[in-house]
Amino acid sequence: MKKQTKLVAVLSTAAMLAVGALLTSLVAIGGAEEGGHGYTMTEMARV
Repeated sequence: MKKQTKLVAVLSTAAMLAVGALLTSLVAIGGAEEGGHGYTMTEMARV
């Protein structure tokens, strides 16, 4: 694999992981919304 191709692959993978972590944290902070009611993580644990 060429050096430039490797660099693009590594940066793309890092960007996808960062976006996944961001989305996961946003869901954890805001809770999951269902039927107009936003459930927090504490409420979801009780369900």
